[in-house]
Amino acid sequence: MSPGIQGGKAGAFTRFTITPVYIFCFFSGISALMYEVLWSRYLTLILGSSTYAVSIILTTFMAGLAAGSIWGGRWIDRRKNMLAAYAAIELALGLYALVLPILFTYVINTPLFTSQGSFPLPFQRVVFCVTALAVPTCLMGATFPVMAKLAMTGIDNIGGTISKLYFLNVLGAAAGAYLAGFILIEMQGVAGTNNTAVIVNLVIAGSAYLLSKRSKPRVAGTQTKLSDHETIASPRTPAPLQLILLTMLFFSGLAAMAYQVFWTRILITYFSSTIYAFSSLLVVFLLAIALGSLASARLIRWRGNHAVLFAITQILMGSCAVLSVFISGHIHTLIYRLYPLTDTWAQITFINFFIA
Repeated sequence: MSPGIQGGKAGAFTRFTITPVYIFCFFSGISALMYEVLWSRYLTLILGSSTYAVSIILTTFMAGLAAGSIWGGRWIDRRKNMLAAYAAIELALGLYALVLPILFTYVINTPLFTSQGSFPLPFQRVVFCVTALAVPTCLMGATFPVMAKLAMTGIDNIGGTISKLYFLNVLGAAAGAYLAGFILIEMQGVAGTNNTAVIVNLVIAGSAYLLSKRSKPRVAGTQTKLSDHETIASPRTPAPLQLILLTMLFFSGLAAMAYQVFWTRILITYFSSTIYAFSSLLVVFLLAIALGSLASARLIRWRGNHAVLFAITQILMGSCAVLSVFISGHIHTLIYRLYPLTDTWAQITFINFFIA
C-alpha cells in the first residue's frame, strides 16, 4: 500500500485514511449548518427579532470559525495522533451541542433574563448568546485545519487538496441547512433535529478514533523537511501587495456577510417563516460557495497574475450584489405569478429556492 503522507508531512498516515477524512469533512459540514439553523431559531426567541438573531449568529459563527481555525492549526501540530485529536474535537462539539438547548431554554424561561437589571435586557441576552456560541463555533473552526493537515499528501497539491476539502465541507453545510430547515425540524422538532446533529458528530468522533488505532501516529515534534526539488519558491507577489490583498480579503468577507443579512431580511418579508427564509438563503449561498471553491481548484493552476484574478472576482461580486438589489424589488411579482401554479409543498420550496 503506497503511503499517502510521507515523513513529517502531516503525519505518517497511509492512503486508506485519506478517503475517510473527506467523508468526515462532508458530514462535519452537515452537522455544523444543522446547528446554525437550530441556533437561529433559539436566538429569535431569546432576542425577539429575527434580524438581530441572524446578525448575532452570523457574527458569532464567523468569528468562532476564524478563532478556531487559528487555534486548531497550532494545536494539531503538537498532537502525536492527529486522527485521535480530531475525534476529540468532534466529541467535544457533540457533547456541548447536546447541552446547549438546555441553556437556551433556561434563558428563555428564567426571570433573571426577562427583567431589567444593571444592564439593558437586550445587552444581557446578546452577551449570553455570544458567550454560549463561542465554544462550539471555535470547535467547528478547528476541524477544518485539522482535516487539511490529515488530507495533505505533498507540497505540490496543497491548493487542490484544500479546494476539495472546502468543496465537500460547504456542500455538506448546504445539505445540513436544507435538512434542518425544510425536513427534520418539521418531522422531529427542534430537539429531535439537534439530537440528530449530535449523533452525526458522535459517529464521526467514534469512526475517527477507531481509524486512529489503525494509523501510525506522527512522532511528536516532527517537522516537515523538504527535499531540494520540493523547496517552495519565493512568492511571486511582493510582500506589500500580499498585505493589501489580505486586507481586501477581510473586507470581502465583511461584504459577503452583510449581503447575507440583507438578503435574509428581504426574503423574510416574502417567505412565510424566518427559518425557511434563512435556510433557503443558506442553501443557495453555500451551494454557490461550493461551486466557486470547485472552480478555484482549476483557476489556481492559472499561471497569470492571481491578484488580477482576485480583483475580477470582487468586481463581479459587487456587480451581482447591485443587480440583486434591483431584482429584489420584483420578488413580489414573481411570487404573485408563480405561487398560484403550485399544488404541493415541494413545488413551493422549489420556487422559494428559485427566488433566493
